[in-house]
Amino acid sequence: MVTCVDRKEKYRSVLSNGNVSIECDNPKAYGGAGHEFGPHDFIEAGYAACLNAGTRKICERENISYEEIKITVALDYHDDEKMYIRHKIEIKGVSKEVEADIAAREFQNCLVKKNLSKELIFEPLED
Repeated sequence: MVTCVDRKEKYRSVLSNGNVSIECDNPKAYGGAGHEFGPHDFIEAGYAACLNAGTRKICERENISYEEIKITVALDYHDDEKMYIRHKIEIKGVSKEVEADIAAREFQNCLVKKNLSKELIFEPLED
């Protein structure tokens, strides 16, 4: 569970999961100063973190050495009917064939992707 508490500055807030906290701000286009992560950045971050961890688990399980795993996620929510969440998985230090194979498998298995692909129901949290 995450809580979000406002800051004095316009549209700034702090998010906490009870263990760590991170500052949040609206992008300039939406009235904020844009100095911190914005609300949509957290959707991208959750998906990127899941893809990164899953890719690392595949490499670990199969004893595949790599130099770096870099995940890029871009959210496009400007269509009134659809939201596009695009990703790129890069594994430095392996062949393009190995990278493509691992990326395809992780895309199929990513738990955050599976959860975001379900029907979403928004409702108040009961006390």
